Amino acid sequence: MPLLKRLLTSFIADPPTLTSRSRQVTHLNFTQRVDIKTMRWLAKKPSLLAELRGNSATPCGNVRPLVDQPNTLESFRHPVTGYFAHLLNRLLRRFKESADLLRNGPGRAFRDQTIEEHAWALAASLDKSADEIRGILSLHPFREIQPEPPSDTTLQLLSDHPLYSAIHRVAHLLLAPGLAYGPNGSVLSALKHTYDLFELFVLYRLLSELPGNLGSEWIFLDGKPTNRLRREERPEDRAVWLFKGPDDLSLELHYQQWFTRAKAPLDHRRFTSLSGLNIPDYTLVLKRGTTIIAWIILDAKYRSGRQAVDQGLGDVHRYRDALRVRGVRAHGAFVVVPRLQEEKAVYSMNEYFDLHAFGAIQLFSPGWLNPVAKIFKSVSSSE
Repeated sequence: MPLLKRLLTSFIADPPTLTSRSRQVTHLNFTQRVDIKTMRWLAKKPSLLAELRGNSATPCGNVRPLVDQPNTLESFRHPVTGYFAHLLNRLLRRFKESADLLRNGPGRAFRDQTIEEHAWALAASLDKSADEIRGILSLHPFREIQPEPPSDTTLQLLSDHPLYSAIHRVAHLLLAPGLAYGPNGSVLSALKHTYDLFELFVLYRLLSELPGNLGSEWIFLDGKPTNRLRREERPEDRAVWLFKGPDDLSLELHYQQWFTRAKAPLDHRRFTSLSGLNIPDYTLVLKRGTTIIAWIILDAKYRSGRQAVDQGLGDVHRYRDALRVRGVRAHGAFVVVPRLQEEKAVYSMNEYFDLHAFGAIQLFSPGWLNPVAKIFKSVSSSE
């Protein structure tokens, strides 16, 4: 939205004008040149021509004669301006619908206070953006224009003018159903798809709750990456956060870590894969000093239906079999889901976790990080 606002400010400072030409019979304008059509028109009216030359027998004093002549009108009612007004009105409707959905949340089956507060904050942000758009529409030249969909002429003008093309692209990104981020986390659209938001939500829950689940002596070492990011912005792939624990223990949280193709039968590089490039959502690596003693794979899946859970479990099963850290296989692999349906409850039972170090973690269940903490505590104490 800030980018669109800057582009529209540049547009308002120098809006396009529309020049229309017509002909009308009116008092002769001595400030403009007479065109060929006017001369031909006068040639057919000798009495009027004589009056203009001052040879008329019935002089009319200072009254200028009526003559057919060209008339040029310039206005700000340009089709591009009408199209941009049309886009801004569409954005107003989209922002209102989105804000209403965020506040009412009819589709949120599992209510959580943190989620509700964040949804209301997002709705307030949309309301603020809508007010900014209304302010823009009240300015010249938008207040004098009739909104209209794009014509072929308008689309041609957009492609020929960099500023108009940029406004068109940014507005359509805001109207798109989802949000995309560039590699550096810059926003390219308005709202992310739900599964992308859930992935980021799980990340921030991990950052805030991991130390408390591992023990009272654990601390979050580096808070700068999270402080620099807004909650909807995506960190860069392979971003790392550090936690410090007792007895020279430390924990690394890797986001979207790339596990690259193996280059040798025994490949002891940091992050490798036996079956080509793989990128799990979160990789937790427990170290004592500089030695890796355990690591766990987590993958976020927003949908809790049977097919989605089966697919998520299949993904983390493949990750556990294929991925290596310094040649070591993962000590556990879990899919993180909001809730599980009754028929899938077995995957989140403590007995299932203890037997297989594998399963589905329910994010909104008390002690959701217990399976992760249990593995790390067991390995660190028995080492």
